[in-house]
Order: sequence, then C-alpha cells, then structure tokens
Amino acid sequence: MTTEMWDAHSLLSDTHKATFDHPETYDFADVSQNNHQVGKVHWDNPQEVREYIAEPGIIRPINTVKIYGANTGRYGTTRDAQERFWRNILGGLATTRFHRPPSGLGLSEISQSHIRSMRMALSEHDIFNSEPHLDLVGDRSVNEAYCSANPGVSYLVFFPDGGNVLLDVSAAEGKALTVHWLDIRASEWVGDVTAIDVEDGKVRLETPREEGYWAGVVR
Repeated sequence: MTTEMWDAHSLLSDTHKATFDHPETYDFADVSQNNHQVGKVHWDNPQEVREYIAEPGIIRPINTVKIYGANTGRYGTTRDAQERFWRNILGGLATTRFHRPPSGLGLSEISQSHIRSMRMALSEHDIFNSEPHLDLVGDRSVNEAYCSANPGVSYLVFFPDGGNVLLDVSAAEGKALTVHWLDIRASEWVGDVTAIDVEDGKVRLETPREEGYWAGVVR
C-alpha cells in the first residue's frame, strides 16, 4: 500500500487531488494536515473529501496518523488536539493518532483518557455501522456538538465543552429511547441509563455539567 501526505493544510486544495484522484496508486489517503484546522472547519473538510473519494465508486480508507495540538507546540493547543481526536472518529476517518510531543500530546495522561473514553463510548455505539450525521443535530452553536449515527438504532454525540442541543431521532419513531452520559476526562459513565422524552421526532440533549468533554449515547 502507498499513500502521500502533502503540505497544504486545507484538504480542499488541489494539491491533495494528486492522491485523491489516483486510487490505482494510492490505496488510502492520509489527511493529517487537516489537523491544523479547528472547530467545524476541521469536521467539514474531511466530509467533502469522503464524498469526493466515494464518487468514482472506489472506496478507500482515509487516515489521520498525526493529530497536531499541544500547548508546547506550534500547531494548535492541547484543547484543539482533544477535540480533533473525537471529530476524526465520529467523522468517519479510518484511523487517528496523537502526534508526538512537542507538537502533539503523544501517549500522555490526557490522550490516554480520551482513548479510554472513546473505547467505552464505542462499546455502546457501533461506529462501523454508523455514519457522520451532523445534519441530525439542531439548535447548536458552531462548535457545540458532533454526531455519529446509525439512525433509528444508536447515536453518539460529542460535546467539546458541554452543551444543549436537539437531536433528530425521527428514524426511531415508535421506539423507547435512552441516553447514557460519559464524562470523557474522567473516563466514567455518569448516572444510570435514563429514558428520554421524544417530541416531534426530536430529543433534547443537555450535558450533565455546563463545561467539560462529554459524550452522550442515545439508543
């Protein structure tokens, strides 16, 4: 297998098409340069790439083996790296990894807590039968929440700093739904699995606290 990672920080740069347009040469694409982006742009650009790569009908993994971001480095903050990790996974990328210090968090205690929490969340949400579904999250600010969903079955919603959003669960019409909250920093489930009210095909998701990294699993 071969791949290439170009210097352009925007995945929408024509430079990256040298990889995207040649599946006969590149079996997968590494888009680590996207980890220079922040917030919703960091989410949006890989989504465009996923559609672009899939259009010819030749599906290839999209990897990101360098999550930049650390207060000791030049390519974003420690907070940026933590957010990027979750957006990469929920955004449908095949692999992701924290870059080494000083430009990344490496295998620090912070990164270990996020890896541990991701494994806990994915034990309740089947990421392999899900797709990125930011379209199902309403009443949100720009960087408030991100969603992976198998509509009608399960939903994983990540909050970088607490939040309160509406989740469209209309695909689960007639089903009783529950939510379980994961405190990502502590790698602990908070409280019991609780029933949630559905109104007009939507549920209100409000994190247990106003700040912090949270994941809500709706099933």
